[in-house]
Amino acid sequence: MKGFVAARKNVVEYLSFVRVTMFGFVANGIRMPFFNNLTMTTKQFKISSNT
Repeated sequence: MKGFVAARKNVVEYLSFVRVTMFGFVANGIRMPFFNNLTMTTKQFKISSNT
């Protein structure tokens, strides 16, 4: 019975991990272009401020 409880706990942890990972992927998919634009603008800003 102990092993069954442990296995159930592992499954629950795995499912929550998958949910978090999928949510992270979705969030990254939304944020990635924004972050790319942000880094590009900061690079350009650094370049323009250096000169």
